[in-house]
This record gives sequence, structure tokens and C-alpha cells, in this order.
Amino acid sequence: MNKRWKTYSSPWGTVAKTELSLCGFLEQRVNTYVAAGFGDKTALVCGVSGRSLKYGELLPRIRAASMALPVQKGETVLIHSPNCPEYAVAFQGILSKGCVASTSNPLYTPQELSYQIRHSQAKHIITVSMFADAVKEAIALSGQPASFSVLGHPDCPVALAGAPFDTVDELPSVEGGDNVAVMPYSSGTTGLPIGVCLSHANLANNILQSEKLFRARPDIITVVDGTGAPT
Repeated sequence: MNKRWKTYSSPWGTVAKTELSLCGFLEQRVNTYVAAGFGDKTALVCGVSGRSLKYGELLPRIRAASMALPVQKGETVLIHSPNCPEYAVAFQGILSKGCVASTSNPLYTPQELSYQIRHSQAKHIITVSMFADAVKEAIALSGQPASFSVLGHPDCPVALAGAPFDTVDELPSVEGGDNVAVMPYSSGTTGLPIGVCLSHANLANNILQSEKLFRARPDIITVVDGTGAPT
């Protein structure tokens, strides 16, 4: 029996694919934005506390976090935290270190979290003070030799302020987009949660697709094409 196939084209046009790592993609975008004179524009803001980070401060804070993380390239760092400005800095700092970020449900019990720590082989967990005891218990239950840090504490590698921005080294080089960047876990409604490996290119190209879909407005954000050039 002959099958008839129908091809559909997106009404949003063609997306120029990028092969950059996600951290390289972000660095390119932010540098373009800052060069356009928007370094003082707010990049991240907490809706509860009002704490914020400007575009001109974003890459230096990511660099500082990347350098301070107590892990080696290729290892996994788990983020167990609700949404906050530091979350984005931690996420990008992990990737810029050449590591894998594993994000967890902040409402997990210690038993549920211990499974993800063990299965992802996380070497370090970043959390907030209200979940610190749960993380400590989860590490013990997992049997995984992991350390943890608490956002807002002086010894935490992730912060919105700290060393002068101009004293922080450049971001380390991270290989292209085929490497695993993030390993989120499924909800586990039909069994144990499953880790899903997403590459740098998966996420960078999803951003490009989203820009087409949401028709990003130039007065909100500088729109650039896949090469980083303003359009």
C-alpha cells in the first residue's frame, strides 16, 4: 500500500542552527548586548526580594562561580533550589566548568533526592538554607561522596556579589554542542525517575526556535541571528 506524506513548513521561518556550546552561545549573546550599550539593563531579578543582576555583571559572576566550584570537568553538579537569580548563575557556571548540571524538584524528600544524587553520580549539590538539612540527609542516604554548598553563605561558590568583576579570569573553553549539558529527571509517575541527557546544542537551538515563536521584541532584548550578529 502506498503511503502519502505531507510536509508542513513552519510559519515562523527557518532557524539558523548553531553548533556552539550553550555557555559559548550565552557569552556571545551577552557580549553583543553589552556592546550595544545595554550593560546596565537588568538581566535577572527576583520577584520576591527585588535582588537583581545586570547584563554587564552576568558573565563575570558566571566566571567566578565556574572557578570556585569544587568539581572537575566532566563531573555532575546538582541544583536543588527554587527559582532565584543565583540559580541561573549556578546553572551557567556549572556548564562553563565543563560539567553537567542536574536539576531536581525542590520539593523532593531526602529519599527521593538521594536517588537522583546516586543515579546522576553528583559530586556537589547547590541548595538553599531551607533545604540544607534535607540535602545533608539525602547525601548520607545516597552513599555518594558528594559535598554541598548553600546559596547566601560566604563559602558558596555562587553569588551575585563578591570579588571585583575585573579580577575574574575569562570563561574556560568548553567543547562544541554535542556534549551533555543538562541531565534533568522525569517525575517518576510510572516508575523510578529517568535522567534525560540534553546537549549544549539541544538547548542553544531551542532558544533560537523560541525567539522565532515568541517574536522577541527589540525594545526588550537585542535580537541576533545564529552567528551573533544583530538583526
